[in-house]
Amino acid sequence: MPQKRDEYTIGVEEEYQVVDPKSRGLAACAERVLGQARQALGDEEVAPELRDSQIEVMSPVCRTLAEVRAELVRLRGAVTQAAEDEGVRIAAASTHPFSHWREQPLAREERYRKLLESYQRLLRQQLAFGFHVHVGLHDREAALQVMNHLRPWLAPLLALSANSP
Repeated sequence: MPQKRDEYTIGVEEEYQVVDPKSRGLAACAERVLGQARQALGDEEVAPELRDSQIEVMSPVCRTLAEVRAELVRLRGAVTQAAEDEGVRIAAASTHPFSHWREQPLAREERYRKLLESYQRLLRQQLAFGFHVHVGLHDREAALQVMNHLRPWLAPLLALSANSP
């Protein structure tokens, strides 16, 4: 279905911490949680991330904020249940307050091994959990107009996100 000129699409990715409920530290068992979550969500909506103490969900492409909210509630619920089934918990925060990057093994995916070869220490020391919002617009001109209107707000947005990856 082609988009009308005034339409946009929106999608969200969230990276969660897998946390031990007793110690509250990061738990390197995302692979097990991922297996459980994929039974409920399939392969397209949940994926491993850089660390074995991270798991990521991806909403489908949505047309309204109400759709995005409903999808996030559904995705969060499924991942939370999968984690509980494995004896751990899920937390959504940009960084962990005390778990150290040195103690967090990398996920086994080849993609991350290749990134490690390229980025070395920068990647090893990365222990951040992101929240990404993707907005799709009907054409390049519309995207440029939106970015031009957003430009005066870049400094305040940067200030708001300065302590958050």
